[in-house]
Amino acid sequence: MKKIISIILIILLVGLVVAGCGSGSKAENVSSQDTGANSSDSSAEPPSEVKEIEEKSDTEINVSMGQAGNNMSLPNGYPEDVIPLLEDANIVNVNDARDTISKAIGIGYMTSKSLEEAVEFYQDVMKDGTINMKNKTDDSFVIMGSKGDYAVTIGGSLTNGTVTIILDVAPKNR
Repeated sequence: MKKIISIILIILLVGLVVAGCGSGSKAENVSSQDTGANSSDSSAEPPSEVKEIEEKSDTEINVSMGQAGNNMSLPNGYPEDVIPLLEDANIVNVNDARDTISKAIGIGYMTSKSLEEAVEFYQDVMKDGTINMKNKTDDSFVIMGSKGDYAVTIGGSLTNGTVTIILDVAPKNR
């Protein structure tokens, strides 16, 4: 049961990471005081700024959790030479979103390696890249940066003795 929960969490995290990659479009600010969010009048019209944003928005949000399974293959075109997987990777989730606005590939996998081995492996992988953010706790880590032509997010967690890795790889020039 715990493995199933871990797999579901992986799928959700990969989906959120890929969805979070977003578009290159500029966000518009709307003051929270003008939204009427705290108003008790539920029939109130949204402020003109909100209407304008809604009318200008042609972005459709489509979140996919990708394919889930066991011992899956990497999708064609995944830059394994740039962001490799640990040698014993059991791929359990593939989210190929290259045909969406994010242009990303999300991979979730389990490994028998320790969390520390995974951290060392991915720090070594990123030594020829740029690390913009890195964080490690006793049971998780995240590395965000870029390598080659790709923006990269690498995350890992230790849950019930199983190390799970999530990779999100997207071209820099989306």
